[in-house]
Amino acid sequence: MMSAKPEVKRILFATDFLGSSHLALDYAVAFAQHFKATIIMLHALELLYPATEVEIETSRPSVTRKDALERMEAIAYRVRCTGLEVETFVEDGIPHEVILRAVTFIQSIFSFLAFTGSIVE
Repeated sequence: MMSAKPEVKRILFATDFLGSSHLALDYAVAFAQHFKATIIMLHALELLYPATEVEIETSRPSVTRKDALERMEAIAYRVRCTGLEVETFVEDGIPHEVILRAVTFIQSIFSFLAFTGSIVE
């Protein structure tokens, strides 16, 4: 007797942009293609005090934030070229707290954590 295929609508891919995250992204893309799921890309941004001050004083994003947004969009563009839907988020905070909030918020079934190059289901 065949068991029913689980329904996966969203896959969370959290990244710190290190090289080790590429393997996790490959897995996230493979799962998303298999399940026809949307990839939710997340980066936790821990701004240093000077960057935070720049944002407050100028009411503009810091260079650090701009860089994170650009890097996230570059990754998302490459994934979108495979035909997948992608949503991107750069959220302020401590990485593990940001990721836990995101998992709770989007109710992902699979979470791909690329901070250490490990994959957690």
